[in-house]
Amino acid sequence: MQTCIQAALGDVLITLMAYWSVVVWHRRHDWLRGYGAKECVGFVLVGVGITVAMEWHATLFSQRWEYAQLMPRVPWLGTGLSPLLQWLILPPLMLWMARRHRLGSEVVSKENN
Repeated sequence: MQTCIQAALGDVLITLMAYWSVVVWHRRHDWLRGYGAKECVGFVLVGVGITVAMEWHATLFSQRWEYAQLMPRVPWLGTGLSPLLQWLILPPLMLWMARRHRLGSEVVSKENN
């Protein structure tokens, strides 16, 4: 269970680093309000890059763990397919959901004033 908690916290940190990377790139902390394809791709690429680096470090350099035999690997990366797909599928969904939540909160705030 501790390993799962560490992995989840690691994913949270990767997500925050990807978010703040786009903040620095755009020089706007509210980029989520009106993001487009460039911001989404930047967010995803930072997450994928960090994930691949962490997977390499954990499996090749520090040998903290290894992939199960059933885990398919991306041949040219050596990274497991599951962590890679996680960062290709979930971030666009997270951005969409966060934007909808933020815009909805703004509408509710305006209605209450």
